[in-house]
Amino acid sequence: MSRGVLIRLKVPRDQDPESALAELAKALGMHHPARQAEREWAEHEFRLEADTFRRQLADDLTRYRVGGFEKGRSQAEWWMKRHIRQSYLHGFVEGKIAAGGYERIALNPEEEKWLKKLRYDEYRYLRRFLDDIDARRGVMDYRRRMKMYGDAISGPYWAGWALANKSTRRIIRWVYAEEAEHCDTCLELNGREWTAPAFVKWVMETGILPGQNTQCLSNCKCHLEERFV
Repeated sequence: MSRGVLIRLKVPRDQDPESALAELAKALGMHHPARQAEREWAEHEFRLEADTFRRQLADDLTRYRVGGFEKGRSQAEWWMKRHIRQSYLHGFVEGKIAAGGYERIALNPEEEKWLKKLRYDEYRYLRRFLDDIDARRGVMDYRRRMKMYGDAISGPYWAGWALANKSTRRIIRWVYAEEAEHCDTCLELNGREWTAPAFVKWVMETGILPGQNTQCLSNCKCHLEERFV
C-alpha cells in the first residue's frame, strides 16, 4: 500500500494562495496543472500575434511603395512603428504567461527597459530599410526583407519568457530545431544551459535570443526550454 506525503504550506498574508501553489510546483520540477491551459493559450495567442504582425508590415510595405500614405514616409514610418510597439508588447506578455508569469502581467522597470531596447533596435532597422527603398537599393527582395523584420517578434516573446521567473532553481536550455538549417550561433548554443539569472545576464551582454542577433537573424528556429532543480 502506497503512503502519501503531507506538506504544510505556510502562505504569507500578502501572497495569493494560488501563486504559492505555483511556486511549490515549480520547486518540485513541474508546472501547476491549473496553469497549463493559460500556458497553451499564451502560445496560441503568440502564433496569431506573429501572423498578424507579419501581415501588417507586409501591407504597410505595399502601401508605401505605391504611394498610399498621404503624408509619405513620415506617415508610413509612424504606422510601422505603431505595429512594432503593439506587437512587441503583446509578444513579450505572451512570453511571460507561457513561462508561468501569470501573477503580474504589468511590466516592471527591468522588463520595460529590455522591451524598449528591442523595440528601438527594430526602429533603427526599419529606418535603414525605408532608406533603401527610397534610394532603390538593396540586394534582397523587399517583401522577403520585411518578412524577416516581422519574424523578429520572436525576440520579445523569448525575452518575456526568460524574465518571467529568475529563480536560481530554474535552468534554461537552448534547443535548435532538428529539421532546420543551423547557423554557427545556433550550432554552438544548442544544448547549452544557464540558471535563469545567469541567462538574463548573458542576454543583456550579448543581445542573443532565438530570432534575435543570431547569425541566421530572425530566420532562427531555435527555442528555449526550462527545468527546475
